[in-house]
Amino acid sequence: DIELGQDNIVTHNGLFGIACYSSTIKMSDNNNLVSENYRHGILLDHSIGTLSHVSIYHNGYNDGYQGASHGVCLTNGSSLTMDQCTVMYNGHNGISLSGGKSQICSAVIRNSTISNNGMGNYQGRPVYTEDGCGHGICVSKASTAEISNCNICNNTVCGISESNKGNAVIHDNTISQNGRHGIGLSMAAVIEAYQNTIEYNHYNGILLSYGSYGNIYDNHSISYNGTVGNDIGGIGISVSSSSAANINRNFISYNIHTGVVVVGGSEWSEYVNALDSYGELDESKQNKKLYNINSALYSMADNIIEANSDHGVLGFYYVSLRMNGGNLISQNGQSGIVIGDKTKANIYNKNLIQRNHGYGILAQGNDCEAIVANDIIKENNAAGIAA
Repeated sequence: DIELGQDNIVTHNGLFGIACYSSTIKMSDNNNLVSENYRHGILLDHSIGTLSHVSIYHNGYNDGYQGASHGVCLTNGSSLTMDQCTVMYNGHNGISLSGGKSQICSAVIRNSTISNNGMGNYQGRPVYTEDGCGHGICVSKASTAEISNCNICNNTVCGISESNKGNAVIHDNTISQNGRHGIGLSMAAVIEAYQNTIEYNHYNGILLSYGSYGNIYDNHSISYNGTVGNDIGGIGISVSSSSAANINRNFISYNIHTGVVVVGGSEWSEYVNALDSYGELDESKQNKKLYNINSALYSMADNIIEANSDHGVLGFYYVSLRMNGGNLISQNGQSGIVIGDKTKANIYNKNLIQRNHGYGILAQGNDCEAIVANDIIKENNAAGIAA
């Protein structure tokens, strides 16, 4: 076991700064620095780590190493408690959790800054072009994390990435100015996200894809996401490819394209269905494709969705929308709600859809259906309801 006091500098080592194999490490005093090590700053392999007031900088930043180089790497059932740390400028991910096969990793990360990770190079090629790289925090293979009161910004790809049945509770954070999504989920990942500010990310605020699920509520702002002139993203919350969400009591505004987009159907569902409970690929189940699977909003209530450049809400292609009351959908650049191909929408119970620059509700797809009841639809520039 390892316990480090204050004022240690761990730097320029040929492989890892600190490596723990089936052991524990505690760094809980001020002014510890782990920087400029060839690969990971700290490796936890079947180990337990407690880090407080540690600065983890520039590990694997531009070292020419082909494999992963993270600030902190957890593998083989490790666990981490991190408080008041700074994780910046590491080559691949700031913090990486990778479990699998009965070796699920876990982390509690709070009151920390995780920024500017994923900017390393390998043979002149940015490392973020590799799968699973360039994130502030990466949670994969059924690993779990609670992330709170952190500033997660300016990472090359996602602020927080989850894949392969990763599961995270994300609350009271500022997640901003990341190169792609603020929070990005794929391959049956799960989040509970509340009381966050998710703004100015270059693609989407939150992306749920390929069989993922999100319970997204009480967020202060999911706004200003997207980049002018970039047709990719610009969505506050995107739910796609057989994913589902509850979206309640959020402020979703001023996104470059649309507030909430829900898109169904996915040829990639073969991979989602081939994941075992640890997020590992079960090859015996691969290539069993399931087409035309719905994406869904199970509940969408009491949100303020306004002043997005295109639409407030857009659903199309095998989608089920349940907008069950109290939403204010206002002043969006085109229509308030757009119902596209093969979409079924229930819009009821005192939704206020007003002053949108196009239609209030537009049902324009083939084989689409909308049930509208007990709502107020007024002062939209085109028709209140059009089909």
